Amino acid sequence: MAPGKRGRDRASDCTRVNTRAIAVEDKLRLLQLGLPDAPRPLGDYVPALETENRLFISGMLPVKNGAAAFVGRVGQELDIESGRKAAQLAVVNALAVARDPV
Repeated sequence: MAPGKRGRDRASDCTRVNTRAIAVEDKLRLLQLGLPDAPRPLGDYVPALETENRLFISGMLPVKNGAAAFVGRVGQELDIESGRKAAQLAVVNALAVARDPV
């Protein structure tokens, strides 16, 4: 940043964000995971809200093809492996939602 210049350089921030997005998608390919289209909310809420340099994501569930893929609690209705798969699907859905605003 130039001497005396205050604040953040928005252009370089965008470059860093885009590089991170590419790195995440490359990492997902290595794990043989693809980013699906962002799932539609199952309720009356906004799945992502971008404000300044922050992205807030809410309501991410293990949803596939518009329906809950896993329902229940680990140790009761779900075994450990199903719980892992449910968590993985919820995170992939969150990444898909995060990809759209970025």
